[in-house]
Amino acid sequence: MVEAIFGLVGVVVGSGLVLLYNYYRDRREREEKYRVMTYEKRLEAHQKAFSYVYPLSLRLTNSYFAFAFDWYDKIAFDREYNDTEIMRLLLELKNFYDSNCLYLDEQSRNEIIRAIVMTGMSFHDSGKEKISKEELKEELKAASDQLLKAQKAIVAGIGMKHIEEPKKEQPEGKS
Repeated sequence: MVEAIFGLVGVVVGSGLVLLYNYYRDRREREEKYRVMTYEKRLEAHQKAFSYVYPLSLRLTNSYFAFAFDWYDKIAFDREYNDTEIMRLLLELKNFYDSNCLYLDEQSRNEIIRAIVMTGMSFHDSGKEKISKEELKEELKAASDQLLKAQKAIVAGIGMKHIEEPKKEQPEGKS
């Protein structure tokens, strides 16, 4: 009779341990799947953010150089088209940001929102007749610099150290 009770207790304890083990194993698997899924979504959001910030940065830099070197008068630089494109790209970036900001890391969020605000301020008054050419040039330069900061923050925010900064090659013969 005692052996039967010990056998029954052993079966119950063994079954309980198996159930407990399975519960924690399943939980760990779910957490790992969630972590992978979240990382993939974050990576996708960072890549998409970069794809919005980069062309905006190029357009804004073109606009800055056109002002800095008086290209508007000297070459066929279509200022109205360029400004319209900047505003279109800015709106796309803002819409993306509004829909995906929670997937971006904090630094990327902060730099992107600063870039949106600074770029928007540079183009708020379409003619910019109320400020001097030098002030406008400074606004464009600041917005362009902010977009570059946003690009760097996005790359760093992915968390892949190998793409943040390329390794500096050492000259031959030195280690």
